Amino acid sequence: MRAEEVLAADRLIRMLSPREDVADETSLRTEVLGGITTFITMSYVVPANAVILHDAGMSFGGAAAATILVAGIFSILAGLAARLPYAIAPYMGENAFFAYNMTMIIAMIGYTGEPWRAALGIVFWSGLVFLLISSTGLGGRVLSSIPRFMIATWASAIGFYIMYVGFRFAHFIPGLYGGETYLEHIVALLIAAVGTALTIALVIRETPGHMLIGFMFTFLLGLAARSMGLLGGERYVLSLHPASISMIAFKADILTPLTHPVLIALIYMLFLIDMIDTMGTAASLSFIARLMDEKGRPYRFDKLLQVDSLSSITASLLGSPTSGVYIESAAGIAVGARTGLSSIVTGLCFLALLPLLHIAPTIDVALLRLSVAPAMIAIGLLFATSLGNIDFSNWAEASTAILTIASMIYTGNLAIGFAAGMITYPLALIASGRKEEVNSTSLLMLLFGTLLVAFLPLRLK
Repeated sequence: MRAEEVLAADRLIRMLSPREDVADETSLRTEVLGGITTFITMSYVVPANAVILHDAGMSFGGAAAATILVAGIFSILAGLAARLPYAIAPYMGENAFFAYNMTMIIAMIGYTGEPWRAALGIVFWSGLVFLLISSTGLGGRVLSSIPRFMIATWASAIGFYIMYVGFRFAHFIPGLYGGETYLEHIVALLIAAVGTALTIALVIRETPGHMLIGFMFTFLLGLAARSMGLLGGERYVLSLHPASISMIAFKADILTPLTHPVLIALIYMLFLIDMIDTMGTAASLSFIARLMDEKGRPYRFDKLLQVDSLSSITASLLGSPTSGVYIESAAGIAVGARTGLSSIVTGLCFLALLPLLHIAPTIDVALLRLSVAPAMIAIGLLFATSLGNIDFSNWAEASTAILTIASMIYTGNLAIGFAAGMITYPLALIASGRKEEVNSTSLLMLLFGTLLVAFLPLRLK
């Protein structure tokens, strides 16, 4: 690069850095590579979210388009406003709760229209409540007073959860994908095993672009197996004409959720899920990326919460459920991304899918899952190393960490795992005779965690 190009790249990175000193830890190439890696790792959300929302009676193509728009626009905003390498997209888990639980409850109370329309209204109001809370700075103040071991616990728990999802995608857990022959299962398992071994080896050797190389290697192996008829799984055709988007965009029923106590309770519950998911995920990512101040508070956290809450409000208007910070952003962080430029690149990659879907409308979901599995397992291992920051000789810390990890994996839900730890820690302090260590933050965590578990059905899959 010429001298003026180097200076321009340096100015851009510094402009999009959460702090001046962070810009010295990265480069333009690293940020672009990080953004692309994050996009590849989380791109499965487009067909996955569309499939789940289609089960709720929504247009498949419209849901895919809404997913792309939310992920594209708000990943870019996270980069510009929060200046952090965290991508945003509709949450997996919350979308299943939206499609299979909320719509059922809405139908049961006698709603005469399409239940998903009132469900989108609930998403709108929960996002608005979250925006009001985040605008006061309360979220940041609460997080800054949370013990550092708790953030390490969340990070390690997320690591085990990501590995579990990676194991599922890699076919390491038998019987998850119906319709597969034994040969197809063995071929997929071997491809994922080889891809995972390569990716972990590249991570250990600190090879630049390790996640992306692992993805491409696994993808090419899977593509060869697919061409020989040795790989099973599903493909989806996205009908992405303008009419399919207009079938769900701006169709949310905003007023009905305010007229029934059950729906008001759902607004509150969805707000809690979104807040706890976002705070736990963002804190964990910041811990791994070392983007925290001396008090353990993530840089520009309040700005991130505001963008996150705005994404849910906008998602409801476009026709998608709650959205927020994606843990798959860890893929870009693992490559070395540390600034908002990475998120902007991720967002632009998502937006580029809109015209591409017209050209190649078939999404090979099985191959996509298999290809990202090695990266997810490697990312999970990186996060799980946060266990070293937990004192397992301290019963309060040990019980909190173990129950957080177990709850997150066995329920398949991040929010439940976060809530389990928030409930366990203050109770463990009291049980061990350390009542003087229970402060207002511990009690607030206990309250939030208890309310979430009281309202939330455990199976959000």
